[in-house]
Amino acid sequence: MVSRLNITITFLWQVLDDFCKTFLKHLRSRLSPSVAKGCSITIGFDGYPFVEPLTGIGRYAEHLLKNFAGRQDVTINLYTHTLIPERAGSGLFISLDGLKNVKYRHHAIPANILMGERIWFGFGAAVLTPLFIALDGNDVFFAPNFVSPKLFRVIGKKVITIHDCTFAVYPELMQQETFDNLTRRLPAEVNDAARIIAVSTQTQNDVARIFSVPRSKIEVVLHGNPIEGTSPMDVPNKPYLLVVGTLEPRKNITAVLDAFEMVRQQGVPLNLNIIGKVGWKSESIRQRLQQHPFAHAISHLSYAPSERLGSFYQQAFCLVFPSLYEGFGLPVLEAMSLGCPVLTTPLESIKEVGGDACLYVGPSPSEIAAGIIRLYEDPQLREDLAAKGKVRARRFSWQKCAEQTLEVLTDVARNRGSRKAT
Repeated sequence: MVSRLNITITFLWQVLDDFCKTFLKHLRSRLSPSVAKGCSITIGFDGYPFVEPLTGIGRYAEHLLKNFAGRQDVTINLYTHTLIPERAGSGLFISLDGLKNVKYRHHAIPANILMGERIWFGFGAAVLTPLFIALDGNDVFFAPNFVSPKLFRVIGKKVITIHDCTFAVYPELMQQETFDNLTRRLPAEVNDAARIIAVSTQTQNDVARIFSVPRSKIEVVLHGNPIEGTSPMDVPNKPYLLVVGTLEPRKNITAVLDAFEMVRQQGVPLNLNIIGKVGWKSESIRQRLQQHPFAHAISHLSYAPSERLGSFYQQAFCLVFPSLYEGFGLPVLEAMSLGCPVLTTPLESIKEVGGDACLYVGPSPSEIAAGIIRLYEDPQLREDLAAKGKVRARRFSWQKCAEQTLEVLTDVARNRGSRKAT
């Protein structure tokens, strides 16, 4: 008992010391004459996309964070949980090594602390993190994943990124919990945000229409290419079609499986590799995978880090990406950058990325199958698409994305952004 008490007192002393230093710094900044900050900016950054294995939004947030961190005139306060069980380490699925101007505050909760880890974890989330956000002197807060965590209770200027409007356009294709969260919270976030970043013109149009927001409040900032390098590996199952995306209705995986059956029945000797975690409403997809007449030619991998994913793209016959709705379509850009031909649907957001470097087909199984067979029978078309894709992909970079995003954040921080833009 004495040992647990000592451990608890030591832990509380460290947290209290951090809080007192932060409070005194905040007090001095309020009481002392204001000093011009020049071109510097302090950004509060929602780090919740980093508390689980990175998917599309996580990679987007990571690239922005690391590009911001390379700037001498930027300071970043990264927020997730202030108090984290010690067994979880930093609680992040990214490394902050070398990012000197990124401040990430977290205190390890000892396993044998009095009252238990759960109580202290909740206290940190509900009380300490909002207090630190209020005291840290952020010029602007950036939420890269639609909304800022509710417990953060951000009061100052805020910029949010909206990646798509599936919840409004295809609500039946969304997980109920995600749908409920966005429909309940996103309207207020859109209203409160000083500026909104949309990842494509299609998303900008959707946001303006759905929320009756003036387009002047919405900035289009296109993604960069998440695949920066590859770790050479021999991918089995060649030759293969490649599908990259969560197993959920919006990605139209069932149509791909039906199209694959048609293709194999017509004697086309291609296999199928699917990379994507199991999502919501995936029961029918999983059953189709198990009962597929060509199941022996199908491989499913739930996750591949970007360096391994690159090898899958490089060695694929083509990427099959027949989504029903997308805000941007990162796999299309990833595939093009590595010379992988792309077969996809003609959504405005995807055409904004792919231009004339993709083969566009309808989302039905028969149209997808016809597109695959066309590529199989026309090697020159595949070569042309691969060459065009590489050229097209050079238009997109994370450096450009970060620079444009930072311009928006700086603009808002210097009072040129308005919550009620007209």
